[in-house]
Amino acid sequence: MNMNARLNELQQIFFEAMINGWASSGANKTTLPRFLGSKAIWFRKEDFVVLDWYLKNGTESMGNTILWKGKIPTWMMNYGGSYPKEVIPFLKEALLESYAHKIFFGGRGLVSYENCQYIYTNVPTTNDFHLFSGVERIFSKRDDKCLGHHIYFGKLLDITYLND
Repeated sequence: MNMNARLNELQQIFFEAMINGWASSGANKTTLPRFLGSKAIWFRKEDFVVLDWYLKNGTESMGNTILWKGKIPTWMMNYGGSYPKEVIPFLKEALLESYAHKIFFGGRGLVSYENCQYIYTNVPTTNDFHLFSGVERIFSKRDDKCLGHHIYFGKLLDITYLND
């Protein structure tokens, strides 16, 4: 398998995990015992394992998504920021729109997405699956006020996987 095919394989695992993860209504959340107050969502397929875990305190949150191939951590994304509770269903909707269409845009949602109340924007600084960063925001359509944001960054951790 060539390098592009291996990157694509990892990306497809990421999308499948995210479609079945936090943004979906059926996500099975557990905790990480050593991280009090954490929420964790595990996804397994063949030799791949994905862990998406986060901590939340009021509107503030931070988390990590880690993808392993076998026992080797292969890819990771970090994210954090603040969103009020009332925009969380919309955030999930915006993220699922990207994941369901298998569009990688900094590991988060599309460039923009909206409904009758909110506008989601995503501005990556770098946007390759092997190295990415950026910021997403949600605005009120009523008064254009920014209601919250997350910054994110991530990268491929195991370059040897691409060359096996």
